Amino acid sequence: TSTSTATSSSTSTTTSTATSTSTSSSTSTESGGPAPSLLNLDFELPAVPSGNLAPPFGWNTSSNLLINIGSSNTFPATNGELDSPGSGSQVMLLSSDGTEASYIRQELQNLELDASTRGTVTIAVGFSSRLTQATRVILRVLAAGTSSVLASRQVFRSQVGSDTMVDVSLGVDGRTIASTFYGMPIVVEILLPPELGAVFIDNVRLATGLPTVVTTTAPLTSTSGVTFADTVQVRNANFEEDDLVSQGVTFIPSAAGFVIAGEAGTLHPVPTAFTRRVDGSLAAPASGFQTAYMKADSALITTLPRKLIAGDVYTIRLAVGRRADRVFAAVDSLSIQLRMEAQVLQLAVLPNVSQAVILGSHIDLTLSYTVPVSSPYLGQEPVIEILADGGVATAQITVDNLRVAVQTLTSQSSLIPTAGSARTSALQFDGSANAFQEFQADVGFQQNDLTMSIKTTDNNGVLFYMSPEGTASDFFGVVMQAGVISVVFNTGAASQTVTSIAASVNDGLWHTVRVQRTATDIIITVDGSSVATSIVGTDNTLDTSGQLFVGGLDTTTAGLPVTTSFSGILADVSIDGVDLQPSMASFVRSGSAVKQYSPLSFTGVSSLNVPATQAIATMASFNITTTSPTGVLASWYDSGADAFAAVVLASGRVQLYIGEEALDQVVLTSSTTINDGIFHTISVQVTTSSISLQVDGANAPGSGSQALSAVAALSEDMYFGRLADNVQSTLLRQLSLPGFKGCLASAHVGGLDVFANRGSSTPLELYPCV
Repeated sequence: TSTSTATSSSTSTTTSTATSTSTSSSTSTESGGPAPSLLNLDFELPAVPSGNLAPPFGWNTSSNLLINIGSSNTFPATNGELDSPGSGSQVMLLSSDGTEASYIRQELQNLELDASTRGTVTIAVGFSSRLTQATRVILRVLAAGTSSVLASRQVFRSQVGSDTMVDVSLGVDGRTIASTFYGMPIVVEILLPPELGAVFIDNVRLATGLPTVVTTTAPLTSTSGVTFADTVQVRNANFEEDDLVSQGVTFIPSAAGFVIAGEAGTLHPVPTAFTRRVDGSLAAPASGFQTAYMKADSALITTLPRKLIAGDVYTIRLAVGRRADRVFAAVDSLSIQLRMEAQVLQLAVLPNVSQAVILGSHIDLTLSYTVPVSSPYLGQEPVIEILADGGVATAQITVDNLRVAVQTLTSQSSLIPTAGSARTSALQFDGSANAFQEFQADVGFQQNDLTMSIKTTDNNGVLFYMSPEGTASDFFGVVMQAGVISVVFNTGAASQTVTSIAASVNDGLWHTVRVQRTATDIIITVDGSSVATSIVGTDNTLDTSGQLFVGGLDTTTAGLPVTTSFSGILADVSIDGVDLQPSMASFVRSGSAVKQYSPLSFTGVSSLNVPATQAIATMASFNITTTSPTGVLASWYDSGADAFAAVVLASGRVQLYIGEEALDQVVLTSSTTINDGIFHTISVQVTTSSISLQVDGANAPGSGSQALSAVAALSEDMYFGRLADNVQSTLLRQLSLPGFKGCLASAHVGGLDVFANRGSSTPLELYPCV
């Protein structure tokens, strides 16, 4: 499936589900005061009889506003109540006579701007076929008492259609706003430019303190409900790499990272060319200070640094703009192609550029593409081609801020090529007494900054510990209790505990942990959620010996509520800028139960060969994680005996198929499903007297009693991720299972470590997976 759309300005949405009332509505993750709010969000006050009009309570309006509140039967409604995204029975009808702009605006209550301000304003917008329709409406956020625009988004009638309402969202991020505006309230404004026509507005919603996420037009679904969103980093995506200011030029006929056909290149537009943010950068959806320019019949081409994987959904967005400082005819159309060689996989087109893009602004062109399971290009990197088509010789357009997001069933933030692995220091601890590492480093005595990444399904364990010096009572520890991160410490006055406000971290997924100690406070942040506690007493010095432990302790230590070693994976452990990994000078020793964590990710077209010397005759065991319900995990074949064994996933359950002479004689199926995105241990044992399948230590029904002597002697190569060649299985052929899509770790076959003794793997499609 695939779609393409053109959308205006910001493309961010939020996960908020805030509902509207006639007084105020917002959601907030902040504490210590009332949530930011607006009045009369769904324009139900005052109640207006059908056919009558009245000014909206709580909103300031322009003097020339022709019509304010009225009832409407233009839009879909149920029992007199507007269908979502509308709300209630009344709407705001904003109109202009074409000579002056019209607006409604309201100051946001209980909020003053600062660097931590995060929020999204969402409104329902509709155009009626019964009235002269405005061509566009603009949603803006202003600094109160000024005319300064902090964020804006314009929506065109052509993007909404007639007699329907759609949601439009605008995000505000205090980090992008000049500090001169900090401390000011903000104003929400809905503006109709001085163009003849009308637009309906309803159901204003606020979401504050929430992260924004990019959504796709064709989201994936999985049996477990687990999907992952990844951002693909495209070189020079906002055309800032060629610094034109330092070169003393306004444009060059090239763009780093792109192959150019025709007349195109990098442009540093003058300030009056485009709408700007307060810091002078280009307004969203553009980014930075430079763009690319493209003349008629030109192209910008770049290779996407990500291999195609079956089922993945690509969303590609590109800001398209027209300069306002000089009069250029626009090209006829602008398109994005995703292609492999000469084969176009998907195309998105923005026609009638001169009408779609307002001078001095940018809008987004969006392409969405789902990779078919049957694609002949799996495992290859596609090309993005931007084409400016048609127009007079002097026609010109600008493009900027190329963004590529992928929705996938396998976390692609984990699929990092070997040479560029971001978690080379990932280590696996098994929870036993020997699961610890010791370091010696002089770290901060008055302040500390500890960071780490954690992945586990266990409940309790020591993550980090700083030992006291001599007879001092000082110590500093980070532990996991009942799946929740806590910091336990003593600077000399008394032992204190700070517990994270975040949800538990023992869900088998990666989580980031940061602990900061200042002169007065302890701040613990888990996945972006922070809690701070004041340090008891006046002594802020931590008298420790420099002896540091990661993952566990060599002896039981007083003061910690948990003393057992951690069971799971720790990565990127660092304190005060010192990386705590075995390759560093600070490393002292490692317990025997600590292993390098280096699982491999399979994309559905990957395979890993295990030499015949590691036959199944003794046992095969391996750990996998996946969200896919089907796939071939491992297989063996012996041509002499015409026998095979295969471990597969079907409907999320592990199945073991055993066969001799093309007959499927044994099929064992696990009692539980495992496609939940966390690691599971699978063990297979075949002897002359029995066959067994275990998943997480539990025997599959029927294990232990069968005997197939020929299968027990399988002596040829084994494969992870696909069926072995020449396997003749009626049942497996009927299932038509794809290759494995997920991560494989801790694999042992015939008592040998597969990763240490592995054979060849399918090129390009096999990656480390953390």
